[in-house]
Amino acid sequence: MKKKKNNGFTILELLITLVIVGIFAALSVSIARTAVARASFTTAINQFVSDFYFARQLAARENKYVAIVFNNNGRSYTMRILNSLIANPELEANYIILKEVEPMPEKQFFEGVTSFAFSSTGVIRSYPVDLDAAPASFSLTFLRETSGAGEKDFKKTIQVYPSGGIQIETTTRE
Repeated sequence: MKKKKNNGFTILELLITLVIVGIFAALSVSIARTAVARASFTTAINQFVSDFYFARQLAARENKYVAIVFNNNGRSYTMRILNSLIANPELEANYIILKEVEPMPEKQFFEGVTSFAFSSTGVIRSYPVDLDAAPASFSLTFLRETSGAGEKDFKKTIQVYPSGGIQIETTTRE
């Protein structure tokens, strides 16, 4: 009696293949989520840097102080401009809000940052402006938190110099 050759797969072989495919699918979803989160964080940083340079340029063009004010919630900041050339730049009431930016909706984006204002010459001072104080130099820390866990996925620090220049440090994971 001749034995018939089976050309199909056993159920065990199929199950092992499905498990391996499932593991690869789970890994790729996790990697994709991380990539999307990193991309949204990088986009938010780029938006801030763009607003930073726009504020500096606007201060020079309009010959007025332009401020970037970080809100206490850690989620948004506003750009403000002094309402007239003769207004006192030391009074917050003399500024008009240009726009409010929430880079990463519903998520904390910064912590422990200092609000600041550009003069028409590009010099940075702490906000509210104190004309008797020296120009300011400080660090801004931007972060992205894991949803609901309170842990920080990504973190970048931007060093701001009194002359209006910035240096962006590399992204780290905590």
